[in-house]
Amino acid sequence: MSKKKLRPPPSQRKHRRTDSNRQDFDPSLIDQNTPDTLTDAIRLALTGVSTHEPIFLQVQPAPGMLHMRCYDNVATLVGRYGGRSATGWIVYEGGRGAYLKLVQHAVWGSPEGLLIDPTPSDEKRNLFLPDPDSSSGTGGESRYIALVPGAETQAVIAFCEQSDRNFKRTISMFFR
Repeated sequence: MSKKKLRPPPSQRKHRRTDSNRQDFDPSLIDQNTPDTLTDAIRLALTGVSTHEPIFLQVQPAPGMLHMRCYDNVATLVGRYGGRSATGWIVYEGGRGAYLKLVQHAVWGSPEGLLIDPTPSDEKRNLFLPDPDSSSGTGGESRYIALVPGAETQAVIAFCEQSDRNFKRTISMFFR
């Protein structure tokens, strides 16, 4: 009769699996949305990015516009109707006000001088920070600004930065 060998419990195994994706913060701090209002803290933090005043813009997707293709969308509208491309940043508030995430973005400056965000989005409106020096027209890394100092905010930002890099690598396979 063969004797069945039992595995030792996980705590006694020589090679234990470690969870490299473990976070040392409340996962709800990852949530990022358009701020409800432009607070003094947000305005002050953004002065280090651009000298222009941030403005709320309604998202007005134009027919044929694609998600995550703001530069192409705006170039299409400029070619079709005239106007200009206005580059800058979409500003999201994360971690219940602990930090800001800035994403390079382009909106359409209509021939009448209106700024219009034609790119489809999950948001109904965006906080847009005009910054003509922000991009070469291809998008780039997001920027993060801590509003609340501390180790937890820094851990969340580091996690989000790594997630952004992973997402950009993955999505680049589809948008070449």
